[in-house]
Amino acid sequence: MGCKVVLLSARKGHASFSIKVARIAVNSLIELVAKSRNDRAEADEIIETLSDELVLKVHLIHMKDLGNIPREVIDTYVAKFDQALHRGHKIKAENFASTAMIILSSCVKQGNVSEFPLSYFAEQFVQILHNSKKRQDRLVTGIINKEIKRLNHLAGRDTDQQAKYLILSILALLRSSWSQNLAESLTAISSATADALCAMAEEGNHRIVDNLLKDLADTIYIASSSSQTNDTKHISLSGAIQALMIAALKRNADVLIETLSASWVATWDRAAETWHTSKSKNSLQKLMAEREDAICLGVENKPHKSPSSWDVSFQLLLTAITRGKDDVRDSLSDSIISGLARARIKVEDGSVRPLVRGSFNKPFTDGDNERAAAVSNTCMQLIRTAIRKREDKLAKDLSAVWVAALDMNNTDNAVMLLLHDVLTRPFTRTIIDGDESKARENGTIGIELILAAIRGQRASSISRLARSWVLSLIDALPRGSSDIVSQLIAARTRQLTEIIMYSDAREAEVHGMAAIELTVAAQDAGRSEVAEDLEASFVEALGKAIEQQAGLKAGEMLYQIRLNHLDKMIRSGTSDDVRKWFGILRDIASHARGRNPAVYKIIQEERNWGLYTSQA
Repeated sequence: MGCKVVLLSARKGHASFSIKVARIAVNSLIELVAKSRNDRAEADEIIETLSDELVLKVHLIHMKDLGNIPREVIDTYVAKFDQALHRGHKIKAENFASTAMIILSSCVKQGNVSEFPLSYFAEQFVQILHNSKKRQDRLVTGIINKEIKRLNHLAGRDTDQQAKYLILSILALLRSSWSQNLAESLTAISSATADALCAMAEEGNHRIVDNLLKDLADTIYIASSSSQTNDTKHISLSGAIQALMIAALKRNADVLIETLSASWVATWDRAAETWHTSKSKNSLQKLMAEREDAICLGVENKPHKSPSSWDVSFQLLLTAITRGKDDVRDSLSDSIISGLARARIKVEDGSVRPLVRGSFNKPFTDGDNERAAAVSNTCMQLIRTAIRKREDKLAKDLSAVWVAALDMNNTDNAVMLLLHDVLTRPFTRTIIDGDESKARENGTIGIELILAAIRGQRASSISRLARSWVLSLIDALPRGSSDIVSQLIAARTRQLTEIIMYSDAREAEVHGMAAIELTVAAQDAGRSEVAEDLEASFVEALGKAIEQQAGLKAGEMLYQIRLNHLDKMIRSGTSDDVRKWFGILRDIASHARGRNPAVYKIIQEERNWGLYTSQA
């Protein structure tokens, strides 16, 4: 009855009386909550009914523009909550917090009908939590934990609907904290929520956790696709759920991370499945643009030692790949690379390696081969996208970090199995399928990784990666793929020529060394015809550079290869290694002598390879 009086008084212009009655209703609600403290899990029908009615009437007053009554009622309540916290009145503050969560749940229950009271109340509530946490940290943290732990009680009693209302109320608090950049409340609420969800999963309530996280992710899709919501709501919702995922990443809560990322990816997949309508296209574009902005905004000019928006995005991409969501994979990897490209400008040395290193390294240091394969596939997708978007610096950074992670694993069999699954098999398949474009793309990725290993002086990774690349060619040759194999080798010839002519000496040295390593790998694999083709490619690249008046640059490349690689290897290598390398160098010189005297001449110069090839 009192709630109806609130609305009727407002309609008749009696704002002060309406506010007075509304405050009485709120106080009654608080008193009822205080009396039911011993049995909060059992939802009191009177409390729910009063809360629902109050929220509905407040919303109607707001919609009919009947005065500033809703704000005054909420402001009065929040001020009392702030006072209780400030004075350290634990019981009173807990009663206020419990009442707040009940009111927020009523707002959620009524959907868009109660958008104003939900948003405004959540904004004011988290501001108090944020400000009070600095002076009453233990009290505020305890209140947050206690209210959010109600999720566990509700799950234990199988009250799914009430748990849903509560998790969406928590989402409203996270969203308001994120929108207002209130780090204290955002961290406290997301941490408590992650703990509660992890506990629910450990207690066997996986179905409820799955449903709750699906409900969270669905809010993003609804906000991005609805014409009735503003263009920023999906951003704040994504920011809220990102905070929850970061809390899960900090805890290494694998089950929660996987479930939350799967729900998020499923939301994007819904948008991708309806691309035939312009609205849904715009929806997916908005969702992907949010990820790009999140990565860019989350970058700081220092090594990242805690999870960030990058780690969240990487996990989402990994989930999209492992679950076969190709549209999401392509759109998300595009957004991630665009975000990293923007972020790179913010960093002093222009490198994103400190940012991405943690996501790549962990499974290799942990010896988790399954996770290492998933991370590697995700990395390959990002390198592929960076190459396609001509973000060469990013491709180098991503390749360097992944190769460094690969080098942490000293088990040769495990590494070769990983390389076979991640590089050799996909590359071979595209060659055999006759897909020249994809074969060239995969071939370029493999070369980029070899170059990264050479730049990083990672000897074991150089030989493993070179072997992986040539094995794809060798495996494809007996299956009628000689034309594409020839085209791939020709592409390497053109690339090396261009590098000699237009890049600096260091880059030419690295590319030249990569060409030699591929030849060595082919010889080691027992396929002399592939080795001969690669030798011919190397000689041809040098010859074309000489024809274009770049003979001095070609000679400088050979000298740098000798100085920085061959001399060191021959001094420190085994007798078998030395014999093998002498043989390769002489084969290249012999090939040049028969095909291109100009190339043979610069190879034989004493400052270049003359000492090693004099018997050719």
